[in-house]
Amino acid sequence: MEIKKNINEFLLIFYLWSFTLLKPVLGVFQDYSTIILFIVTLIIVCLSIIYNLFWRIDNSKVFKWIPFVSTMMLIFMLDIILRHNTFIFLVIYDFAIFGVIPILLYAQVKDHEKMLKYYVNFSIIIFIAYGLDPFNEYSIFGDYMSYGYGMAMPAYFGLYIGRRFFKIRWVLILEVCCFILIIVFANKGAVLSVVCFILLMNILMNKKDLKVILLYFYSGLAVLFVSFNMMKIIDVLIEFTTKRGYYSYSLQSVKEALSGSSISILSGRDMIWQDAYQMITERPLIGFGTGAYNNVSRSQDYTHNFFLDVLIQYGFIGLLFFILLITRSLWKILFHSTGYNKIIGILFISSSFPKLIFSSIYLKEPWFWLFLFFGIKYLSIVWNDSRVVYFRSNDRKKGKKAFENSV
Repeated sequence: MEIKKNINEFLLIFYLWSFTLLKPVLGVFQDYSTIILFIVTLIIVCLSIIYNLFWRIDNSKVFKWIPFVSTMMLIFMLDIILRHNTFIFLVIYDFAIFGVIPILLYAQVKDHEKMLKYYVNFSIIIFIAYGLDPFNEYSIFGDYMSYGYGMAMPAYFGLYIGRRFFKIRWVLILEVCCFILIIVFANKGAVLSVVCFILLMNILMNKKDLKVILLYFYSGLAVLFVSFNMMKIIDVLIEFTTKRGYYSYSLQSVKEALSGSSISILSGRDMIWQDAYQMITERPLIGFGTGAYNNVSRSQDYTHNFFLDVLIQYGFIGLLFFILLITRSLWKILFHSTGYNKIIGILFISSSFPKLIFSSIYLKEPWFWLFLFFGIKYLSIVWNDSRVVYFRSNDRKKGKKAFENSV
């Protein structure tokens, strides 16, 4: 039974895409959106639990998530007792929905190839269904940022992986269209994330041969050409979209930044960061506690910067804790993973950073929690294609060679 065999891989990807898939339904039933999301989440979790109780043979790796989640919950509990504020329970709820459940599902993933295939299939379906939303005045996503981060950026990742690693050649058409739509109709953070994803894929997944050298050479020439003609290109694109009745926030903000406009490319983040710096200086070592920034700044629920958020809540002690986890995951992705496992690691990095440096809050980012958990979950196994299922860590070179030959 193929579906039963890979149900955890399917459930994880379905959960990660469920918030996007349900956008039209949530738009119609806004008053019941929380209930709808809760029911869907409950169904996914129950299916996973039932599967693991009745059909899973090897449960030795399932509970690796418990120490990590317990540590975070302990931090929250201590803040409830010692540094309570009105937002702390909302933070715990966000961590449960966007942190605990994705980690719980990812901890049970056995076949990373199947996981990526499901991600690619969902990306294709969702981009075809929602990709043209900007031409309908963002009727589904509401604005350019939700469109960029919620659909276009993750869909592009899936389209790229499907075309390059699973040899779905016709996806190239969708990939190019998605890339253009991100540049024109999404936000700057989504564009930056896509660029980082492409660079990481080409640096970490390519052999250092003549093809790669030529790729970097021609890419460098393209970058130089675009750099010297940036204003002309931006003006042409703005004129093209304006004549057709569409407004591109991304293009306008890039033009303002290049022309030295008084409107900052940071879109007001610099003012928020100044307030955050002031709070950090007041209590730099241990911070103000979970949800503290929400409690102080009623107009903003986060600082638009991961490091500032952590410093305000948990000080430099808390930041050190997160840096250790980030370093561990990066180390595993860069030096101790190969094949589909490395692709997933790159996907986690690109979906988390640089997004968290300029936008969003880490507590509501499932990809960030998955990235952190990567370094904890990492098995001494190299996942590969169906011909070579996996190798022990001492056969890592052999596993890497098998994967490279297959893709």
